[in-house]
Amino acid sequence: MRHRVVIVGGGFGGLYAARALGNGLLEVTLVDRRNFHLFQRSLPNLNQLVLGARG
Repeated sequence: MRHRVVIVGGGFGGLYAARALGNGLLEVTLVDRRNFHLFQRSLPNLNQLVLGARG
């Protein structure tokens, strides 16, 4: 009998866990509210870029 694992959240941690556990011995299910991976840059870095460009 294969064990089942449910991972909640498809961010970097969830994707890493799913890949690490998906070795065929476990049945892995990844649950996220989106059906795609959304990469968001760090907001402080983005603010620095925008404010730095303005002066």
